[in-house]
Amino acid sequence: MNTNSKPSAVGVNAVLPVHDVEQSARFFEKVGFGRDSEVSEDPTDPSTPLGFVIMKNDACQLMLQSFKSIQNDAPTMLADGDTTTLLFIIVENLDAVVEALDGEPVFMERRTTFYGSDEIGITSPGGHKITFAEFGEAA
Repeated sequence: MNTNSKPSAVGVNAVLPVHDVEQSARFFEKVGFGRDSEVSEDPTDPSTPLGFVIMKNDACQLMLQSFKSIQNDAPTMLADGDTTTLLFIIVENLDAVVEALDGEPVFMERRTTFYGSDEIGITSPGGHKITFAEFGEAA
């Protein structure tokens, strides 16, 4: 074993705690994410509300999990009450995102940044702040 080597990550996925998984999944479907897998809050009873879903858009993946599902699965995860998650999603066509999310709450008006991003900040139904950003070819 090489003790000089550093650990290497092979991927990172955001898990967004939400009150209503179905509503949040529909939000992400508007910008091209599809449902890859889903589980009800009570896996033994599929008639219970959706408790967890994996959303994918090409190589991008995120997970939505209800507070109730988290409480049932790993109650210490919510022990401190801090569930703030900020997402920065790079997109190919910001105009299409703006059109798809018309009417959703904007927390940051569309702007061009010093690092070359055309971006807008939208609040998802789960209360998470999501920046959608398009970079020009020079960026």
